[in-house]
Amino acid sequence: MSATGVPLEHIADTLGHDGTRMVLQVYRHAVSPTITAPKIMNDVLGP
Repeated sequence: MSATGVPLEHIADTLGHDGTRMVLQVYRHAVSPTITAPKIMNDVLGP
C-alpha cells in the first residue's frame, strides 16, 4: 500500500492501529530502492 502512495494514516487505520508509529517501524520498509538500485547501477556503469 505504501509503495502505491497510500497515506500512512490510511494504512494504519486499515491495519487497526491507532497511529502511524507501528506502520513506520514494522510494516513500511524501503522496497523501491532495492528494486531500482540494479537499474541505477546499470545506467551508471553500463552493461
